[in-house]
Amino acid sequence: MDTLFSQMEHEIRTSNAPLAARMRPTSLDGYVGQAAAVGPGSWLRLAIEHDTLSSVLLYGPAGTGKTTLARIIAHTTHAEFVEVSAITGTVKDLRREIEAADSRLLTMGRRTILFVDEIHRFNRSQQDALLHAVENRTVVLVGATTENPYFEVNSALISRSRVVELTALDDEAVRTLVGRALVAEEGLAGAFELADDALDEIVMLAGGDGRAALTSLELASQMATPTADEGEGNEAPVVITLQHVRRIMILASEDIGNADPQALLVAHAAFKATEVIGYPECRINLSQAVIYMCLAPKSNAAEAAIDAALAEVRSGPRREVPNHLRDRHRPGSDEYGPYLYPHNYPEGWVEQRYLPDGLERGAFYQPGPRGWEAWRLEATARDRAQSCVPTAPREPFAAERHTEGI
Repeated sequence: MDTLFSQMEHEIRTSNAPLAARMRPTSLDGYVGQAAAVGPGSWLRLAIEHDTLSSVLLYGPAGTGKTTLARIIAHTTHAEFVEVSAITGTVKDLRREIEAADSRLLTMGRRTILFVDEIHRFNRSQQDALLHAVENRTVVLVGATTENPYFEVNSALISRSRVVELTALDDEAVRTLVGRALVAEEGLAGAFELADDALDEIVMLAGGDGRAALTSLELASQMATPTADEGEGNEAPVVITLQHVRRIMILASEDIGNADPQALLVAHAAFKATEVIGYPECRINLSQAVIYMCLAPKSNAAEAAIDAALAEVRSGPRREVPNHLRDRHRPGSDEYGPYLYPHNYPEGWVEQRYLPDGLERGAFYQPGPRGWEAWRLEATARDRAQSCVPTAPREPFAAERHTEGI
């Protein structure tokens, strides 16, 4: 039951919460940017509006609204809403909540929605502890994860849940979030005006992350409030944040990649320097990093490769792992054919198929023609040409065999 004191405590916590937390909507009407997942007529929206939600796994990048959606469920459902941390929670914690949910269902007829943020951080035994309760609906699981659940969550748990993918917010959605925060009473309450070019920069730096956009806005508002002894009037100082260095780190992999693998290390060093030293001194570190990125040979092969691989996983047909790479303990493995262990060959490489049928070498990764990447391509070709005669055989460990098949 809410009391005067609990209301005061809530107001104090809210006033000290980050802008992104204060601006979380409590209904679907205020939820922005995920029309495909929770738009009008979608399964998830209907389930939330009619309070008939079944177990669901929310999958998407940081800042796309997974936790916000869970909070909306908490505000709109008639079920009991409980949360267990996937970082600090234990099997004992899960069993305690499941027992409480079972008692609640039997004595009051009230369902329990169990929210687990970052569910991929649960180990296998913790995930297994949820199976029976999810299967018989003692609890309705709402799991949130930034990792692909098909790789990180038990297949048995996935089969008992619906996977809903949330995507990075588009620029218009980020602009909407920032615009609301500027005028909302729980936000900045109209105390600041944001220039168009500043808004454009916040949107660009956010990269589809709504929380990052609101964090940048909050930092800018704090820096734009001068103290009495600074004598800066209404002139807002230049805001240099770690969000700027984040773009350098992304560029190091997206546009330089393995043409110069050192670029990512330089970008990370600049990030740490900015974090430790702060502005204005860190401007020198940033300058060095930016100049290095400009001079480095360029390749977008890393980004193109992962995008092609993800497109294949999402849209391609089901493809089987080549038999000679499969577990030798399963029935029928005698018919799989020989596995050639690369370390038994002079250059640590042997001609052998690792991709499923229908995919050929180069289907995903195509090295660029510059820098270290091009040099390694030439060296690899030489190594393969020389790797013809096997040395004395050595049976690989299971872990080694698994790694080679990736």
